[in-house]
Amino acid sequence: RKQAEDLIGFMVGDLRDKLEGVGRLELLDAVGDRALAYFASLPVERLSEADLVRQIEAIVQVGEVRRAQGHLPAALETFARAEALGRALVVRNPASEPAQRALATATEWMGQALFEQGRAPEALATWRRNLAIAEEQLRQRPASELWLQAVGNSRHNIGTVLERQGDLLGALESYQQTLAIQRQLQAARPDDEELEAFLAGTLAFVSSALERQGDLAGALEQRHAHLEIQERLALRRPEVAERRQDWAVAQGFLAGLLVPLGNAAGARALYE
Repeated sequence: RKQAEDLIGFMVGDLRDKLEGVGRLELLDAVGDRALAYFASLPVERLSEADLVRQIEAIVQVGEVRRAQGHLPAALETFARAEALGRALVVRNPASEPAQRALATATEWMGQALFEQGRAPEALATWRRNLAIAEEQLRQRPASELWLQAVGNSRHNIGTVLERQGDLLGALESYQQTLAIQRQLQAARPDDEELEAFLAGTLAFVSSALERQGDLAGALEQRHAHLEIQERLALRRPEVAERRQDWAVAQGFLAGLLVPLGNAAGARALYE
């Protein structure tokens, strides 16, 4: 069983990354179906906690593959299966942090699949469950950066749903809560470039929400901060094409706000 699960983990993990890079994820269709059938054949009550955590992680990976292919209903079904296993594992051992992490991961992806299908109320309810898990774990482990970041991610996700539903004040509040958490994490990990990139992304969401509310000055301030981070990340690793692309997008994002503010020359310079 261990060999089988290691092989499944490789195929829907490392191999998936390579196939996605060349646009051939369809080669994993049969792998995902067989993996799910294999896991369904195992007696859950006889599996250890570590076995179930690995199984949930693998099922989530199968769901990620299906989502990447655009098969959202199948992805949602897969994530829901992983969440059900996570809930069962937490009932068995509610004090287990690995069990709570597995459940939180499955729940977060389930919310994403719902959101991408346009099922905003269900996505909101799912991500609020995810936030409750993260907040409770952070309450028990207040020094945990992992759970602090999970709270920030959940609040950001909730903000995206609220914004789609037209609740701009609620969305902005959620984004700003995420921003505060990311700045707290950044103070502890100043060299974490991935965290810095996430922070830049949140600044963009805050800026857009402010713009939609008519606070153009506030939106402009956040957009300048967003561009500053993207420029710094791009210059730090000029060989990474995605970094340069993010920098270019940030320039266009700022330019788009300068035009209604009457600064056409500044906008043109950025676009050029």
